[in-house]
Amino acid sequence: MKKFLKIAGVTVVIAFGLQVLINTGIISVNKENLDFEAIQKVIGTDAGADVIEAFEDSPDLPGMEYDDINLKKGDDYLEKGMKSLAVNEYVESIKNNSDNPEAFTKIGKIHFEDLEPAKARENFIKAIQLDPNYIEARIYLGKSYIAENNFDKARQIFGNITTQNQLAKYYKGLLASFYGEHENAKNLFAEAISIGTSDKISEKAQVILKAYQEFARNQGGQDMHLKALLSRAYNQVEEYNMALPILFEILKEQKDYRDAWVILGYSYLNLEKIDDAIYAFETAKKLDPQKPETLYFLGLTHFAKGDLEQAISSIEQALDNGFEPAVQANQKLAEIYLLNEDYENAALNYERILEANNSDINSYVRPVWLYIDKIKNPQKAVEIATRAAENHPDKAMGYNLLGWAQTANGDFSEAKQNLQRAIDIDPELDAAYLNLGWLYEKKNLPSLAKTNYQKAKDLGGSSAAANLAMERYNKIIESEEKVEEIPEDSKIGKTFNLQK
Repeated sequence: MKKFLKIAGVTVVIAFGLQVLINTGIISVNKENLDFEAIQKVIGTDAGADVIEAFEDSPDLPGMEYDDINLKKGDDYLEKGMKSLAVNEYVESIKNNSDNPEAFTKIGKIHFEDLEPAKARENFIKAIQLDPNYIEARIYLGKSYIAENNFDKARQIFGNITTQNQLAKYYKGLLASFYGEHENAKNLFAEAISIGTSDKISEKAQVILKAYQEFARNQGGQDMHLKALLSRAYNQVEEYNMALPILFEILKEQKDYRDAWVILGYSYLNLEKIDDAIYAFETAKKLDPQKPETLYFLGLTHFAKGDLEQAISSIEQALDNGFEPAVQANQKLAEIYLLNEDYENAALNYERILEANNSDINSYVRPVWLYIDKIKNPQKAVEIATRAAENHPDKAMGYNLLGWAQTANGDFSEAKQNLQRAIDIDPELDAAYLNLGWLYEKKNLPSLAKTNYQKAKDLGGSSAAANLAMERYNKIIESEEKVEEIPEDSKIGKTFNLQK
């Protein structure tokens, strides 16, 4: 779901919308009568007698450093997204170095990222048994308990980490705020920021501190308001499970708290609880039918469920009601129309994006492609590509788009000039060679077409442009081979018949 929410380099309003969870699937909730006792049972559950005694009283000494070839291979595979191959290498590392906690920790992190906290925890505990001072395993063990809503156990784990570690301080601060120890939480976040090992962690700590600052500015604010601010902040830092019980308390006290339902729906959406997200957003919509954020998030949820027509309807209503940023809603609408094979409306929304912000040269690519390949209106593609080249005269992509559109429009001479200009600006641009190859192919010059397709493939590797270049290259080869296979007497016969 996180990938789904990230479009055109912009994260879909995590900071923009309120977000929290009532149900992760571990607990079931009667939506007609929200009962906080259910969440309390989860919070108070002991996850079992896991081995934590081994490091509870251990001094925080620097961990040992481990190094072996299997670990390095595993890291290389992991960087390429090949998780199973990475795990295989880490297992081999364990076989060769049975006292190495690093391999267990790496396997545990893969399980953790794959939303398998129980499997992750098994590996973190093994790592800690081997080296009680292996701080990364201890931190991730605590995180695995948070992922399963066992906040008491998580607090115990982080409480036993006394080293000056930024991430540990940050999670101690989160848990302190979760348990209502607000002054302690603010101090811990300040310490995490001062350690400053990671800018990302410092920024997350600042998010929570800003929630406290916002509450402080609202003198005489109710406790429920602080809870809402904290639940929003937890979700902004993607700790959805920590927001869960906080919002549960809010909705028990005030079931018509519109923003709480919006938080709830967005959190369900992030955790892919789609039907529950729809219920939450529909409830928020009943409380305030005009709120554009509710309508937009409801549209996203229908999209996640695959109901494209409902998604379009809700997002268009959000835009009609003034949703901001409008470019974000138009981006999502364009994507949905494209999936729905409504190419005219997809192109229209991509053009609206350009009207609002034409500073990104890549924003021109989709509408040009649609008008060339799907709508079959190359003249319109030329118009848009011309604006791309004019607005970005120093960018190779603008001239590439213009040359591509002109080729589709049959303006071969100008197309060649613009494609060559693109190559002059960026000799490594595979798409320019792809389009130059297409130009030569349309001019019935297969040898030059193949040369440029091969160049596009060499430069692009496995890019979309490179793959299309090879596809077209192979089609030319196949066509040439078929001509060569025609028997000589057939060629003569055909010539004779034509002469007759």
